[in-house]
Amino acid sequence: IFNTYLAALVTLFSLVVLGISAHLEYLTNGNSNPYLSFAAFGLASACVTTVTLPLFFILGHARRGVFTSMIIFEIVWFLVLWVLWVGTAGDTVVDRAYFFPVGCDYSNYPTVNQICYEVTVVEAFAFLNFFIVFFYYDVLVLYAIISAIRGRGIWTMSVRDAANSGPYNPA
Repeated sequence: IFNTYLAALVTLFSLVVLGISAHLEYLTNGNSNPYLSFAAFGLASACVTTVTLPLFFILGHARRGVFTSMIIFEIVWFLVLWVLWVGTAGDTVVDRAYFFPVGCDYSNYPTVNQICYEVTVVEAFAFLNFFIVFFYYDVLVLYAIISAIRGRGIWTMSVRDAANSGPYNPA
């Protein structure tokens, strides 16, 4: 149930990044200003996350033994999501420092001020997603490795099956 809540939270945060990145693309489209690369990166990361995590949840509950529920698949997929979100967060930090070096203090230019605040929100939610995905990935990898060391290979089991069968205790 823990992974369900984390996936729901990451999906919710991804929807926030998706909406704000789309709005930033709308606000800056057609301007002579330099391209905000983090907004496109945020759109891509958010779309991939928003589509795949609910899909994996639905498939895992609709069918037993589906490959998207296997621990090895989740480890690889959350590594991909981790890389996407760390890239989005890092690119947002770089672009915010480049375009808004003094912070969001543009009272004479309300649209620029709005863009600055929206960049800050994308940065915050990208980092939150990065930390959540990184945490879940690490817990999953450590649990799989510890189970393998104890002689119980859970790589092809679903997270639900591995958690319900409990830890292996040979004594």
